[in-house]
Amino acid sequence: MHSDLTVGSLIDKDLGSKVRKIVDMDMKAKKEDGLQKTMDSLQKTWDKDHKIKINADNEIEKADDLFEEIDDSLARVADVQSSKYAPFFVTETEKWSSDLM
Repeated sequence: MHSDLTVGSLIDKDLGSKVRKIVDMDMKAKKEDGLQKTMDSLQKTWDKDHKIKINADNEIEKADDLFEEIDDSLARVADVQSSKYAPFFVTETEKWSSDLM
């Protein structure tokens, strides 16, 4: 334990005025981490092999499942884009939106 560290020394260093900034930075980091996890999950979803089969009638088999996955992915991208913590992800979300359309 550091013997020079006292409540008085913290007050003298004006640490109290910095608490709000530290808390805000912590919250921002946690929110950005959550958005990154969403983007990582999206990547894992589409890293899977999505085989498209065409039946005898020239229709995509299980097309509803594929379109549902696309819609779900677009919704996740939109959720990230609508976050006030999204600026870090602009390029990535714009690419995903374009690729999924």
